[in-house]
Amino acid sequence: MEALRDRTIRIDIPYITKLHEEIKIYKKDSGPAKVKGKHVAPHTLEVGAMWAVLTRRRAQPGACRRRRLAQEACHGGEEM
Repeated sequence: MEALRDRTIRIDIPYITKLHEEIKIYKKDSGPAKVKGKHVAPHTLEVGAMWAVLTRRRAQPGACRRRRLAQEACHGGEEM
């Protein structure tokens, strides 16, 4: 196992925590152009992107004691 560790390096890559960036990725990978002949329900990509971003965030102590969706709107730059 040590031989494997000696040959690899760790690269830290930050998670995407902005909703609009995650939606762009989802639309590029799973948008109507990629899924031809299949129906995708409205807002499916947005909800999937929101779930992905919310699962990556840590709870902020004291600063934001709102519900998760309101917190996402706060961090995403949207008004609720």
